[in-house]
Amino acid sequence: MMQTQRVLGDVFSELSQKNPELREEFTYNSETQRVLCKNGETLLGESAACKLSSPIFKALYFLVQVIIQIKFNFFFSCFLKF
Repeated sequence: MMQTQRVLGDVFSELSQKNPELREEFTYNSETQRVLCKNGETLLGESAACKLSSPIFKALYFLVQVIIQIKFNFFFSCFLKF
């Protein structure tokens, strides 16, 4: 679970750099996900648990990036129609 929060934090951080008009929102989401991961580590006593070295978590990271980018593109295509 904490690895997912870390991945989401990284994805939101990258999106904040790629999308200047939504930088503030993506940065806030990124920081929130990282805090959730840190708090989870503290509660479970796993200070070094959030590592993305395994191929499974790298694939998850890529998949989350793709899903968020698709939703982001869909949102803007709908937004620009109005």
